[in-house]
Amino acid sequence: MQQKEVATKTSCYHCGDECVNDFIAIGDKVFCCEGCKLVFEILEENNLCTYYNLQDKPGIKVEPLTGNRFSFLDETSIQQKLISFKNKNEVHITFHIPSIHCSSCIWLLENLNRINQGVIRSQVNFGRKETMIYYNPESLSLRKLVEMLAAIGYEPVINLNDLENKVRKKADRSQVYKIGV
Repeated sequence: MQQKEVATKTSCYHCGDECVNDFIAIGDKVFCCEGCKLVFEILEENNLCTYYNLQDKPGIKVEPLTGNRFSFLDETSIQQKLISFKNKNEVHITFHIPSIHCSSCIWLLENLNRINQGVIRSQVNFGRKETMIYYNPESLSLRKLVEMLAAIGYEPVINLNDLENKVRKKADRSQVYKIGV
C-alpha cells in the first residue's frame, strides 16, 4: 500500500493567511510577513495580546511602512484641514478607516492609549468605519499617530482632494447665507 503525503498548511498567527514558502516564527507562533510579526510584537509589548482571544485570527495583513509616505502630515496647512479641535494639551481628529471589520478591530482601536501614551482616548463608529482620536500634541504628532495606525493595520484614508472640496463647500455656503440675508 502506498502512503500519500499530506501537505500541512501553516497559517499566520496574526491574520490567518497561509504562510507560503518562507515564514517568520517567534516561539510557537508563525507569521506570514514582517508586518504581521510587527503588529504582534507591538501588542505583546503593550500587554494587549488578549486581542487574539476575541476571534480566531482577528488581525489584518499589514504591509511594512517605507520612506516618508506620511511626511505631508507635518505641514500645518494640512493639519488644520484634518483636525476638528486643537489646544495646547489636546487634539481631536476623526479618521475614515475602511479596514475596520469586526469586534477585534474596535477593541484594538479603542485601546490605542495602551500602545502610545500620547493617545488620550479613541472611539470607533463601526457603522461609518471611523475612529475619533483625542491625543496630546506635546507627546505625539499627527504624522506619528497615522504611522502607528498604519503599522497595526488600520491606515486611515486621507484624501486631500476631499479636504479641498469640504473647504470650498463651506466657503460657498457662507456666500449663500450672505445673499439670503
